[in-house]
Amino acid sequence: MLALISLSALAWHGHVTALDRTLTAEVVQQPNTTLFHLTDAFSQLGSGPVVGLLSFVTAAVLWRRFGEFFRPLIIITAGALGGVAELIGKSIVGRLRPPTMLFTGASGFGFPSGHTTGFAAMMVAIAITIPMVTDLAATNLNRLRSFTALLALMIAVSRVAVGAHYVFDVLAGLALGALCAMAARYMVVWFTPPASSLIGRFLPKLSRRIAP
Repeated sequence: MLALISLSALAWHGHVTALDRTLTAEVVQQPNTTLFHLTDAFSQLGSGPVVGLLSFVTAAVLWRRFGEFFRPLIIITAGALGGVAELIGKSIVGRLRPPTMLFTGASGFGFPSGHTTGFAAMMVAIAITIPMVTDLAATNLNRLRSFTALLALMIAVSRVAVGAHYVFDVLAGLALGALCAMAARYMVVWFTPPASSLIGRFLPKLSRRIAP
């Protein structure tokens, strides 16, 4: 939370620090190269439709594999919260993207990065949810956390590399995404007992289907 507030203050109303410009210039790639196009394609994993699809598929797999319906909803909820939060954040902070946004045709405000926020929210939610529905050994849990963190970081770097964002945009996206995932966990955990009780009472057939 502190990191997100600090970054927001630095980017307030379009301000770009010298450090942010320097870091961004070091990462951004030249357009119309094979590496650029591959990076751009990879970065689309963080787009809203892809995050939504991956969230639903992951939640469905966990439900069918482990017989747990409500907790996998953390993943879907996190992605949804990330999408809403980044739109609100962009309208509040009001910082435009770097001039290199023309490389990919991106437009509008860029702080925080929407791709990074949504993808990070999904990855953190997956790292939170899987240990809740499975009995992972400590080693495998650490591997899961490292893998999800690495993927989120790669999406963040890719958004800077293709010129769509400043470095501070994606750092804020990572922080905001993590906060959205944690918020989603608390929301679903709070919602599960009353929802399960109501479904079991009024829709017993549905209750048996969602909890095989």
